[in-house]
Amino acid sequence: MLALTAFFAGAVLMALELLGSRLLAPSLGSSIFVWGSLIGVVLAALSAGYALGGLAADRWPARAGPALVLVLAGAWILVLAARGEAWVAALAGRVADPRWGALLASAVLFLPPGLLLGSISPWLVRLAAPATYRLGRVAGNLYAVSNAGSIAGTLATAFWLIPLLPAATILKALAAILAGAAVLLAGRRHLAVALPAAAVLGVAVVPAPAPAAVTADGARVVYQRNTLYHHLRVEDREDSRFLRFDNSWQSGMYLHDPVTARFAYTDVMHAGWALKPDARRVLLVGLGGGSIPKRVLASYPDVTIDVAELDPVVVDVARRFFHLPGDPRLRVYVEDGRRFIRRAPQRYDLVLLDAYYADAIPFHLTTRQFLEEVRSRLAPGGVVVANVIGALEGPRSALLRAFYRTYREVFPEVYLMPVLPVEPAELQNVILLARDDQGEPGPLDGEELARAVEAWAARHPELEALAAAARWIYDRPVPVDDVPVLQDDYAPVDALLHFERDNPLPDVLRPGGGN
Repeated sequence: MLALTAFFAGAVLMALELLGSRLLAPSLGSSIFVWGSLIGVVLAALSAGYALGGLAADRWPARAGPALVLVLAGAWILVLAARGEAWVAALAGRVADPRWGALLASAVLFLPPGLLLGSISPWLVRLAAPATYRLGRVAGNLYAVSNAGSIAGTLATAFWLIPLLPAATILKALAAILAGAAVLLAGRRHLAVALPAAAVLGVAVVPAPAPAAVTADGARVVYQRNTLYHHLRVEDREDSRFLRFDNSWQSGMYLHDPVTARFAYTDVMHAGWALKPDARRVLLVGLGGGSIPKRVLASYPDVTIDVAELDPVVVDVARRFFHLPGDPRLRVYVEDGRRFIRRAPQRYDLVLLDAYYADAIPFHLTTRQFLEEVRSRLAPGGVVVANVIGALEGPRSALLRAFYRTYREVFPEVYLMPVLPVEPAELQNVILLARDDQGEPGPLDGEELARAVEAWAARHPELEALAAAARWIYDRPVPVDDVPVLQDDYAPVDALLHFERDNPLPDVLRPGGGN
């Protein structure tokens, strides 16, 4: 029973760490800061738990001790199931810096159960070897079993539990496992363990309440689900439907008109056709709710579009809730965008990148090496169009300027089109255009690009935001000496995103600053 207890404690702790990302994501996102905070807090909790568990084991060398600790850990996990997300939201609202907000929330939620579960293994070692006889073998075996449980908990939670069940349901199951293990460890004679364990089991088996049908700000929740990558939610607000990943807005659609752009940037991305009017073969990386392919199919009857979308649930949601059509000109591939580009059998006239979002950026889709792979799949004169959230100037512009510098390393022509006429120092959607100019005229100045965009918008008046955006094309010099070229081995996009919002760019993130 001691080995089984070690297995369960290890499994629950790692499952809890993975579930922590789902509790933190709605308020804090899923950046490297969130994962770093979770891992650091769990390791700190284990270190403290090992030390305290060893002290407690020498003082109370009886099974009732670790059994009660398991019950306490289970009770705390039940509290997380009921109040975890609310606590994270409250803590996130008090700390502006996303690093310290993630660290504080991780510590408040996961330091107590991590410490309790960390104390179990040394206690079990003491129980298994009351004398020093073969103590090394006993300790080694129990820690090996505990780590085996950690492996099982990690894989089961990541591969099956999170994609299939709500986080609250999984947390309650973990609490029940700990309560059951406590009873088995202590034995029936220990009523001091059996009664609180029964209470934890009783609460755990009560079905979790159904998710709220209406959000705190009045949106109607149509659908929500944990996927392998996000907590996904579909919301209706007045005349519109929206898709959200964690705490980020992804797509929008008018309920009465599924094709007209709800977010202006999707219209402005059609500026790619202004640089490549004869484009017929299009690749989109990142599906979201399908706003871009719906408009492409409706506006360009002779265009075919391939879509690479990592998350199969997103594809299903786009078809079920956002009217993504089944059209022979549209092919959707459930695959990472970079991997798809590497194996793509054909060349594309346009590559549209809409996989970056406000709180987390897949760094491997930003680097010079990735852009070189994209360029290799472009037809002569092909164009890359990327939607980036950033500022054009000022202290919050580091991320966008790093994008610009990286694109200039690969493409001879790079242009910036802000979607809205706001101050350059404000965060907004900026459309980045890059052309492989083989067989095409040389680089355009701002006025020439504006005329080309206006001409295309005149041919397609349904692209309401495109003509407007042509009036505020950004043609000032972009300073890039203080930002890095994004590389596969060094692409600090999360840090750039953070520091551009709140702080000056530190020297370590500047070119050469890490050497």
